[in-house]
Amino acid sequence: MEKGPQIEVNDLARRWHGQRDSGGAALDCRRQVLGASITKRLVILAAVTMAFSAASEAGPDYRPEDSAIRCFSVEDCQRLVGRKLWVTVNTNEMCATIGTGCRKLPINFGVVVQEIASRGNGPLDRYLKVRAQDGTIGYINVANAHLLTYTDPGPAIAARKKREEEEAAKRAKQSAIDAALIASTPKETFEKACILAAAERLPRIPGIQIKNSKAGPPPPGTNVPPDRYTGVVDIVAIAAGQEVTYTFACAVGTRTPAVVVPVSQR
Repeated sequence: MEKGPQIEVNDLARRWHGQRDSGGAALDCRRQVLGASITKRLVILAAVTMAFSAASEAGPDYRPEDSAIRCFSVEDCQRLVGRKLWVTVNTNEMCATIGTGCRKLPINFGVVVQEIASRGNGPLDRYLKVRAQDGTIGYINVANAHLLTYTDPGPAIAARKKREEEEAAKRAKQSAIDAALIASTPKETFEKACILAAAERLPRIPGIQIKNSKAGPPPPGTNVPPDRYTGVVDIVAIAAGQEVTYTFACAVGTRTPAVVVPVSQR
């Protein structure tokens, strides 16, 4: 590679993601990458792929506002020395030695960066040497630096958990109310709704006529939620001179319309 490839590769990798430049500059960066030498192109695309894969697998706990940490150059990485960082997603890894003995770090796990270690001259050969909150020393690849955050995510995680518990409690309360209404409503009301909904799902055959219909309970062993009516509808129809029985499964709630699914015809 030509003289000074490290800075250029770091800059291109950073601009590929559009972190510091506009979309137009990011597009120019892509053109530069495509016109670069094969060796440089492989290095840049490897860095981009690793960063993209980490973000793609991050899951719902990954927040873009936490991804302010960048370690594309030696200067960027040196600014992290002495700082305490936290893990925002459980896809990050800390290795006992550079590249070996790696383990997944849990969300909200804290580390303090001690120094920048390296096993080569490539942009993916640098590691953050850290002291973890459990007292161990380990190494985190700089490609995963964007999965760390300067802010302790603990309070946000606790707040989110509290919201989820409150929402679950509301759902349980509403489910109990719905179950009481289902129990106090004559089943004929729900059966009628199911029959009418099933009639809407009959085949659009010219001249089709409904001979009779009935609704009944689901087969034995069916898991029936208490907050909705569940049953089976049979509709006997005559079409093209043939008598056919159409069977539908039906579910209807006190706050939702009847939903039917075709089961069979015979």
